[in-house]
Amino acid sequence: MGGLPMPQRLRWRCHILLLAALMPCVTLADLGAADSAAHHDDSASAAAPAVASSDSSKDADSGASEAPVAVDSDISAPAALEEIVKAIRSELENKKYQPVVAALAFVFGCVLVFDGEFCLRWLIASAVFVVVASMAMNQVSSSWELGSKDDNILRYIVGLEAGCIGAFAAFKGMDGMRVSVGAALGVLVALKTAEFLAEHGVNMEKHRWIEVVYYSVFAIFSSTLLYKNKHLKLLAVLSAGLGGAFCSSAIAFAVTTLAVQGYLPFLDQACPGLTPKTGSWVQFFDMLWSPKAPVRGIFVDSKYNPVIEGKTFSMDKMADYCLWFAFWLIGSVVQLRRLRRAALPKLPVQEPLLGELPK
Repeated sequence: MGGLPMPQRLRWRCHILLLAALMPCVTLADLGAADSAAHHDDSASAAAPAVASSDSSKDADSGASEAPVAVDSDISAPAALEEIVKAIRSELENKKYQPVVAALAFVFGCVLVFDGEFCLRWLIASAVFVVVASMAMNQVSSSWELGSKDDNILRYIVGLEAGCIGAFAAFKGMDGMRVSVGAALGVLVALKTAEFLAEHGVNMEKHRWIEVVYYSVFAIFSSTLLYKNKHLKLLAVLSAGLGGAFCSSAIAFAVTTLAVQGYLPFLDQACPGLTPKTGSWVQFFDMLWSPKAPVRGIFVDSKYNPVIEGKTFSMDKMADYCLWFAFWLIGSVVQLRRLRRAALPKLPVQEPLLGELPK
């Protein structure tokens, strides 16, 4: 890699940093925990028909016949994904690894701020890895009836193989994956807008043809945008905003943790009476998005929070929002300038009129 030009070196370094940021969030241990929880729910649901069949056998002499209950042994994909999300969140909230989580969140946020298209490719490949690996482990467990601790290794091996194959296929066929992601995003936007219209009296559930056309228009339009790379400017702005949230929450977590541990003595001199309150990095991240999330930071429950017309405004939230906006603005400008330079027509290389000069 030493012979590569400087832009390619930087891109490879970003590849390594992004992989380091994603690996703790996509671990086979999390997938195995989600798979075990799903199988536990499946065994509990399978026990209910057994009790029902024993009760029906007692009433067989009375001549009453009951229809057999069909039980689907496969776990639905949304349920498995929900378990995976819960497992990932629990890992991110582990107190022992909070400094590492915050540092990786900052690195991942910086990559998002300055290169949204690169992050989109790796996020799609990582999502395919998680889905394919979890479904493969679930299928192996149900087919082979694995239960012991030694058998868990087989699940992990099969999940790792299937996930890597799926992620590699998705990365090599990124044009097709962008179409699928575009369709999914279009359906999601259509769903949210349909809910908004239903709240205001426009209900399409009674007219199925209109509903099908409505969702199809959103899905086709979104897929076309992503396939023809018309999404790059919007992606630049959105990725800079999301990356800014990662960076600002990581910085807020680091500063608050240092203040709680007493490494910022100048704060007590400048603002006496502070009682900083820290937490997990996820709590700082949630604070940016949800107004109901508990406030974490240096100025929690302090006299320095301004009060306007009887309403208290958090200094910590205002500082986090300002930092978030700064990352968002800088990242958007950098990415949009890069796209503008890439769109400029390249001048053809002019050859000498007399051909190549003799050496």
